Amino acid sequence: FFFQAEDGIRDKLVTGVQTCALPISEATTIIDLMDRKNPKIVDTIMCKHNGTHAHKVRAKNGLMLTNYEALDYTGKPGDGFQAGLTIYDIENPLKPKPIHFWGTEGNGVHRFTFDGTLAYLSTTMPGYSGRIVLIVDLSDPTKPKEVGRWHWPGQHIAGGETPDIPKPYLTCHHPIRRGDRLYVSYWLAGWAILDISDITKPKLISRMSWQPPFAHPAHTCLPVPFKLKGMDVMVVADEDAPGRVIMQMGQKMTEPADSQSTDDAILVNLVTFEDQ
Repeated sequence: FFFQAEDGIRDKLVTGVQTCALPISEATTIIDLMDRKNPKIVDTIMCKHNGTHAHKVRAKNGLMLTNYEALDYTGKPGDGFQAGLTIYDIENPLKPKPIHFWGTEGNGVHRFTFDGTLAYLSTTMPGYSGRIVLIVDLSDPTKPKEVGRWHWPGQHIAGGETPDIPKPYLTCHHPIRRGDRLYVSYWLAGWAILDISDITKPKLISRMSWQPPFAHPAHTCLPVPFKLKGMDVMVVADEDAPGRVIMQMGQKMTEPADSQSTDDAILVNLVTFEDQ
């Protein structure tokens, strides 16, 4: 089975067979863990194009998903590149079988989560600047279909919007679901909490910009799956030195005009940790 981890090893896969999938920049590696003292590489799935990576893996309900993304810092990807999400059948966890490729335009899918049916993507899409939130239904993994999307105001260039921060910095990084909420880190724009009780129409509950005073991008918004001292807590991790981990919950903040009035919009900074 897959063990949950933020990078690399992902989620429960198949009871009775111990395997992990470890993504690296150019490949996804399948490792047999039946003998945990002697892990053994049993398969390596290489990226097909230069200048790309498949560095995120999720597995559940007999499916394994990997992203396929262009790397800005390596220049133009190899000929024939299309970004997207690769879907594998893992009935045999030692030999994932590709069954479909969901494609998009631009650099492609970065981070994502997967609950066994729905995938919550940060991905580029036609008409938008940067990555947006996209929800894809994989109940039929050979025919994925979009069921919902959300973007930070200013991203929909084709719709006439204009971003209020430089385009490269306004981009979705990592959507994480808990219950009927989606907690979304949005790089240098900040973060947002979305109501997805109607999966086809994600609605903004609250959002917050890091600037000022924080100078580093919001990497992950992690809803803690249990109460701490009676409170619901979200941990926000910024990336790049000096790193910051910030817990949010409890006191009224300034809300955008399109925010709803719910408990999720009542937030307070409990503690800030700065890595020196």
